[in-house]
Amino acid sequence: MQQRIEFPRNQASDRGDGRRFSSHWYAKYEWTEYSVQTNSIFCHTCRNFGQSRREESKVWTEVGFRDWKKLDRN
Repeated sequence: MQQRIEFPRNQASDRGDGRRFSSHWYAKYEWTEYSVQTNSIFCHTCRNFGQSRREESKVWTEVGFRDWKKLDRN
């Protein structure tokens, strides 16, 4: 279920431009699920049905992704 909340900003960088998740990314990346506890996104399908043991996959299944600047580049 996609949440409609005021998403918290990441800790501001040295430029003072703390970024945050945006709900418009739900439409662009339909496979995402947002975690309020970690202020990060996960791959819903990978997290619930994936079997990968690769270290790179952990960001989408265990750790969570929150580099909003990189997400917005795609």
